[in-house]
Amino acid sequence: ETSGHFRKLLVSMSVGGRMEQQAVDLQKAQTDAQRIYQAGEKRWGTDENTFNMVLASQSYEQLRAVFDAYGKVSGKDIEHAIKSEMSGDLSSGMLTIVRMIRSKQAYFAD
Repeated sequence: ETSGHFRKLLVSMSVGGRMEQQAVDLQKAQTDAQRIYQAGEKRWGTDENTFNMVLASQSYEQLRAVFDAYGKVSGKDIEHAIKSEMSGDLSSGMLTIVRMIRSKQAYFAD
């Protein structure tokens, strides 16, 4: 079934809103990492929309910088945050996006 936050994730991925030619901005990466942390591990409950918005809109290079900054902010990797904050299809979908962004080759090799 595709409803709720999982549906929003699928729609976000299909509309093509990613800024592909975006130069890496380390300050923005730090800000986005902090936003994801505040939306997940730092609070009771999870703001899935913040995860979705960041993952669906930034370039792959920018997201790699966000993932690095997230590790410094939280002391854990982004995959851990997704696994601990989400479940089911939404978790699987977001983890797939992260794995693909980290390395297309490794993603397809699995």
